[in-house]
Amino acid sequence: MSGERHDDVEREDLQFFGKVSASISHEIKNVFAVIHAGAGLLEDLSLLAAKGRPLDPEKLQSVSRSILNQIQRGDGIVRNMNTFAHSVDEDVREVNLVTSVELMVGICQRLAAARNVRLEMGESQDCSIRTDPYFLEHLLFAVIDVALEGAESGGTILFSVMPQAAAPADGVQLSLSGVRFPADLPGSLERLTRRLAASVEPGDDAGTLVVRLPRSGNQ
Repeated sequence: MSGERHDDVEREDLQFFGKVSASISHEIKNVFAVIHAGAGLLEDLSLLAAKGRPLDPEKLQSVSRSILNQIQRGDGIVRNMNTFAHSVDEDVREVNLVTSVELMVGICQRLAAARNVRLEMGESQDCSIRTDPYFLEHLLFAVIDVALEGAESGGTILFSVMPQAAAPADGVQLSLSGVRFPADLPGSLERLTRRLAASVEPGDDAGTLVVRLPRSGNQ
């Protein structure tokens, strides 16, 4: 690989990490904004109570529930961030593909919402593969990005992970429904499929995209 090409590849990897980090930080900022608004409302109610206005228990419960919900949401976001950050700990290891897909679906929810598209997990079976977890997540992110580009506003993209029935038999496949397969795959996605010995193809049914991965195929 030439030095210039190597620099391009490194930049693509950094851009992926940056996009994920930016999305997560925006999500956390939104959580803080809602908590800040709730805290401000509680302060206003306290000031009114100090002036003799009776407190409304239902209003207090509503605000406290909103804050607690955001704390739980923030905890989930931080757990996803922590899992993603630790994906670089080992070059190759056993990975549950369902868990990896769930992680990236969660991380990409904000990107999907910006396009008015919902991402949902469908029926899946736990499937373990031996691969590079970071580049697997990069591949999944790139696939979701392609799927969002071809999804209709107001639509839903459904994800399903199953053992691969067709040859080669020793593999797994991720199916996405509710998408349009692009005429050309981005160069970065093609690079990732080569690295992981994977393939990204249109599914047998209209509006589907299929990602096939070997049980062990990191290169």
